[in-house]
Amino acid sequence: VRLVAAAQIEGLMVGGGPETERWKRVADETGARVTFVGALHRDELALAYREADVAVLLPETAEDGSGAEGLGLVLLEAAAQGVPVVGCDVGGVREAVGPSGCLLDTPDDAEASAAQLHGWWSPKAGLEARAWLARVHGTVRLVDRMVEAVRK
Repeated sequence: VRLVAAAQIEGLMVGGGPETERWKRVADETGARVTFVGALHRDELALAYREADVAVLLPETAEDGSGAEGLGLVLLEAAAQGVPVVGCDVGGVREAVGPSGCLLDTPDDAEASAAQLHGWWSPKAGLEARAWLARVHGTVRLVDRMVEAVRK
């Protein structure tokens, strides 16, 4: 929410949880233009991805390590739709961002992150994300690995 405000862009927050009300207050306090939609059906989510200029996942991790994102599936889903992806170095998010995405250096610093995001984003970033996803996580890669395993 703070990143949306600092970058002066519009945001869509999908999903919910115990922190939603806090994030709505932060949006009000910062003037962030964020629409909170709660959970979306798969078809609605696919449409939201296609309309997005970027997908962002910045999970917060507690001091004990809880809350870390296992992989960042939402970023893989966005990349599959040709949407550029942004994340932070928490849990498996780095793996989901891949080399074509933007891994924020200081995700807690909204101004610095907005500057990094603006310096990185380009119209071709989504195509690069989709191509990387197909090479690394796609069905062709899965079949190749299965064939390799059977040959051993």
